[in-house]
Amino acid sequence: MTKMDATAQKTHGRNAPVLVRVLWGVGLVGTLLAAFITGASFGESSAHSDIRRLQSLWPELFALPVEEQRVLAETAFQCKLQSLPASASPSEVLACLIRGAEELGRHPATADMPRQLDSLIHGPGASSPSGNPPSAPGGTTS
Repeated sequence: MTKMDATAQKTHGRNAPVLVRVLWGVGLVGTLLAAFITGASFGESSAHSDIRRLQSLWPELFALPVEEQRVLAETAFQCKLQSLPASASPSEVLACLIRGAEELGRHPATADMPRQLDSLIHGPGASSPSGNPPSAPGGTTS
């Protein structure tokens, strides 16, 4: 083998791994970008689904004070409201929210969440769901 062939072989040998790394990098970035776009659109559709479910209980959802909207959003997120079937009844949605508030209530930073949700549901002057006192998870009304 000549000196020139040896140099060409060394150069080609060094560039091949670089090319492979570049192609893997481009593939990885493309995959991550596709996952981000898919995840973002899934998250958006889940959010719209949650909003529709909350509006079935509180038709004037966006007219509620921001603090009350925050309570509903946090409890919906905590109970994974989007995982309920599309055919979930309002009482199932309410039970999910109550479960989420109870879970949040176990943490010091959100310990007041059950009381806040209860005041939204039953409290005086509160915007009770659909204007009617809702059923509790056990099927009773207050």
